[in-house]
Amino acid sequence: MFIFGLMFAAIVVPSTELSALTCRHLLWLCLSAVTTAFSWVFCYHAIKRSEVSTVALIDKGSVVVALPLAWWVHGEGITTANCSAAA
Repeated sequence: MFIFGLMFAAIVVPSTELSALTCRHLLWLCLSAVTTAFSWVFCYHAIKRSEVSTVALIDKGSVVVALPLAWWVHGEGITTANCSAAA
């Protein structure tokens, strides 16, 4: 998934924007990749041990937690577009 993201960025993102990446940006990208990998591992483990419908409900509910966290931690605005994308 990380390699796919890098390939996508190399194709779609202009080189001027790629050169503007700082070490802090790369750190957050790497942390995001690691936490995503752990999320998938825990999700499959939960599906193995529990009912799929329960795990799916909790997994989809994490978006409800992510929106306020994005506002609180990163100062992102909660807009109609963000909420409709989360739905």
